[in-house]
Amino acid sequence: MKKTLSMVFAAALAAAIFFGCSNSSSDNSALLLAMANNSGNSNIPGPDHTGLPANVGNNDFAGKTFKRTSSETTEKYAFGTDTVTWSFSNPSYGNTNIVYAYTYNATTKQLFMKLAGMDIQMYDYKFDSSSLKMGGSSRYPAGLGLNEIYNKYSFNYSMDMKNGVTTVYKLQKLGSVQLPYPNIVNPANTSGYRISSITADKINTSADATATGTQPNITWTYTDHAREFAYTKNDSESDSTKAVFDITGLDTNTLKLTVTYATADNIPSMTSAITYTQE
Repeated sequence: MKKTLSMVFAAALAAAIFFGCSNSSSDNSALLLAMANNSGNSNIPGPDHTGLPANVGNNDFAGKTFKRTSSETTEKYAFGTDTVTWSFSNPSYGNTNIVYAYTYNATTKQLFMKLAGMDIQMYDYKFDSSSLKMGGSSRYPAGLGLNEIYNKYSFNYSMDMKNGVTTVYKLQKLGSVQLPYPNIVNPANTSGYRISSITADKINTSADATATGTQPNITWTYTDHAREFAYTKNDSESDSTKAVFDITGLDTNTLKLTVTYATADNIPSMTSAITYTQE
């Protein structure tokens, strides 16, 4: 199994590099693309609305298809009423079609997509005349706890656990397949922990992680060790759109992890987002 995942991740990474779009919609589909091409599409699950946020506002997606072409590659999003087909075509990688369930929030300008048994993918978006801009979002639906975020959503970015202004650890979730990297890691990528679960008030880890080597050739070694790190949720004192999770046990001091909730007032400018043209 480890060999299979390694091969899939290598292909996915190659696809992501080929696209050249970090933390974008294409990055989040790269692993699925590799799985599809390695299995003739047979292992790709179908659309699943379970757990998706409710729709908010008017559906500006339904019935529209958006395309992006780069060199010999064509990538499309074809939206139905509540499903969207992501298609990819390239002579070297072949043709792939994946159908997601989707919902949207027209107030916060966010799109949510999901396959059965996999995490919710989350994007910021902007319609601009005949085009659609999309990019991986770092804003989460208002009110979610850390356990709900970690258990249900893909991470487009890691989350800093800080002692004051210093990042002591990062919380990360690398895709929907368990890859050989820790879920909590220090900024130097030398040590961390593998998470087994997050509950409403605890982060549970199953192993301590130690790295040897340097990028890009780091090898992680895991030692089984069950640990519990308690946390509490507090409102931000300076920003009502944020929640602060105070985590104890990871450091001699309480570490703070800040989550940003999506509102109409903190929509990104999308100036550097990937642009898809409406057909």
